[in-house]
Amino acid sequence: MPAVGFRFRARAGQRTLGALKAQLRLACEIHNALRRAGTDLHRRKGRGLTLMELRGLALDLRKRSEYYQRLRS
Repeated sequence: MPAVGFRFRARAGQRTLGALKAQLRLACEIHNALRRAGTDLHRRKGRGLTLMELRGLALDLRKRSEYYQRLRS
């Protein structure tokens, strides 16, 4: 069976590109903050964060900071 591939390029305007980069930057910052929190908890208590704890921490970050409120779940 031959492999079929589609090739296309989506081009975003400067405004859209800026918004996408900002969303990506925010998501990376939240991800790194949650990883640090998980690492710190593991060092202190010898266990990692549960999924519910991670969600709660992410929600707290978004509630406390107007900067992070621009990022949706």
